[in-house]
Amino acid sequence: ALEQVSGESYQWFFDQWIYKIGLAKFEIVKNYDATIQRLTIQVKQIQNSENTTEYEQVAYFEGKISVEIGDKIETVILKPQQENTFIFEKISEPEFVNFNYQQTFLCESNFTKSKEEYLAQLKKSKDVLAKQVAFNELVKLANDSSAPLEFKVQVKQALTDEINSTYYWRYRMLALGALSRVTSLPYDAAMIQLLKSLIENEKYWLKSTAIGILGKTSDSSFTDIYINALNDESDRVINSAAVALGKTKSSKAFTELMKLESKSSWKNQNRISALNGLQFLADERAVPYTLKCIEDN
Repeated sequence: ALEQVSGESYQWFFDQWIYKIGLAKFEIVKNYDATIQRLTIQVKQIQNSENTTEYEQVAYFEGKISVEIGDKIETVILKPQQENTFIFEKISEPEFVNFNYQQTFLCESNFTKSKEEYLAQLKKSKDVLAKQVAFNELVKLANDSSAPLEFKVQVKQALTDEINSTYYWRYRMLALGALSRVTSLPYDAAMIQLLKSLIENEKYWLKSTAIGILGKTSDSSFTDIYINALNDESDRVINSAAVALGKTKSSKAFTELMKLESKSSWKNQNRISALNGLQFLADERAVPYTLKCIEDN
């Protein structure tokens, strides 16, 4: 129908995505010439470098790809050849380049960037997937033994800004997980305050994640926070709170965890949470209860 209306052949599209196999894999190199204000992006297709299948693969992929260059979105046409070079004239040096904006072209990409470019991408990209790539790379760089302390502080602050933003909760939850991977125990006052604020003001997955990270401290001074969370409407939050409470070894923990047994929940989620908390508490008084749960089929 498309071919009849447009008068053009789309055989290449169906060969590429339906009838032949393979996944595009790109090696991307960016170069900026300040003297003539020219940005060059070279894209090399390397997907068939190790072809071990008997089935026909796509030799070279083609199609439209969007590129985020600073605050602008450009569209380039990828030709079915090993190397494509895209040139942008009369342009200021961009803080970052995000090839394949919003990952709408199915592919894998190798695109090495500096830590400054990743920081700019995290802070300024309009593409939440590119921001996620940026913070994952920044965590790797920050955790390198040679990384300067100043850079680690920059990464932590950038991640904190993302967590406190108005972005979708799932992205903020992933940013919080990234922050925890670059933050070691004992947490400083800023990290503790951030986690407390999230527990107080957020819900469901994000609240649960914050409780789980705070629970790594095993600090009994947070016992009441976890006990309050045992009354949450979310089974996920209750489970995180139970585990965190168990880790505190608080004298209040056994009684509070046992109370979960009397609270109704979907598919015995509260019982599961109680058992998870009791596992970390390691109180011998839990043995009869645990045996009783084992006997209940």
